[in-house]
Amino acid sequence: PPPVVAAARAASIDGRIDLVNASRPFAFAYGWIRPRVCVSTGLVGLLNDRELEAVFHHESWHVFRRDPLRLLVAQTIGAAFGVVPEIRRLVRAYLLAVEVAADHHVVTAMGHPRWLASALGKTLGPPVARPAFEGEVEARIAALAGQPPAMPRGRGWLAAAALIVELVVLVPLLTNGSLVSLAGVWLHPVC
Repeated sequence: PPPVVAAARAASIDGRIDLVNASRPFAFAYGWIRPRVCVSTGLVGLLNDRELEAVFHHESWHVFRRDPLRLLVAQTIGAAFGVVPEIRRLVRAYLLAVEVAADHHVVTAMGHPRWLASALGKTLGPPVARPAFEGEVEARIAALAGQPPAMPRGRGWLAAAALIVELVVLVPLLTNGSLVSLAGVWLHPVC
């Protein structure tokens, strides 16, 4: 449709839009090597032209930074090492920071947060698809209003140390499958 083409052109992602016939309003970037944007007909019908442009500017940030691959890595680390609360917290903060940065790109490109805030507000009501950033819409709207979310500080070294310890223990266990082999790895001289 012409509004989709115009909004995609304004956000410099024309030729990278896939429109799907779905009543639920959603848009997301996907693809690891050459990301694209998937948008539903439900979202196109819900938003006006400027709101749709704001959504496409947001998604263009993810496309040009190749965020689908970055988010895959972050979520994989979160899933693999999620037993460490600090790592879960850092991954969640990273996911939110990526979304807030994409929102900031919209404000820079369009000159004002009103269109993105309006689009976010319209998607809060049912039916809504939960986005990849785990529903942090309220934090994003607060950031658009000038109240950026507090990012974790001070315990990143603890999470990194826990990740290293887990890797030192898990990699030998996964490759050899026993605690005896783990002791062998630790005690065996490096050749």
